[in-house]
Amino acid sequence: MKIVDLSLTLSNEVTPPQGHPHAEVTSFKSHATDGVAVSIITFSLHTGTHVDAPYHFIPGATKIEQMDLSKLIGPAMLLDLRNRVAPQQAITVDDLYIGGWSQNVRGKIIVLFSGWAEQNWNKQNYYTENPYLSEDAANFIAGSGILALAVDFPVDGCSSFPVHRIVLGAGIPQIENLIHLDQLPRDFMLAAIPLKIQNAEAGPARVVAFIDEKSTISDCSHEFVNY
Repeated sequence: MKIVDLSLTLSNEVTPPQGHPHAEVTSFKSHATDGVAVSIITFSLHTGTHVDAPYHFIPGATKIEQMDLSKLIGPAMLLDLRNRVAPQQAITVDDLYIGGWSQNVRGKIIVLFSGWAEQNWNKQNYYTENPYLSEDAANFIAGSGILALAVDFPVDGCSSFPVHRIVLGAGIPQIENLIHLDQLPRDFMLAAIPLKIQNAEAGPARVVAFIDEKSTISDCSHEFVNY
């Protein structure tokens, strides 16, 4: 069994959502002065790799500490969209099918692979020039019976956040800002465990893939998009 870490390292370099503060890690105690190392971190829960609970946009909905972990640990399917995406362009239902969407997605975590986060996680354009899901694609996903939606790009293309509202409104958690998706086969096991934070709408997560060594890695012959 091979384990692939799909998480960004949380640091000041990671681009936060617009208007959110950058993550800041500071030393509270040090070996030199206290004989022990203790750090303090300040950051938006939506910076870096994290899980959005439905409560993020839906009043009264499930909060992060209430999340059913069976939605975040399970069989996953990778959809390779790299030859279909472009900056500031919507990803359509047709794109999902061309990327590998099939009839057996129910009960799985669907992972959308654009290559955006890998190339732009520390750039100012991360949340301004990203590819995003169309509302039709969001509604299609919301009605598909999947466990969770995992992505390597911001899913919304406007500040009213229609995709978040549609997907989270269907009770589907979102696993956001993944990297190293080029190391994955089409089918694998995924675990995304968010911190259990009281009354929170999201939680930072260490997201990992578990791969059967006999699996074939996703076809990398697709031409990468130059962002």
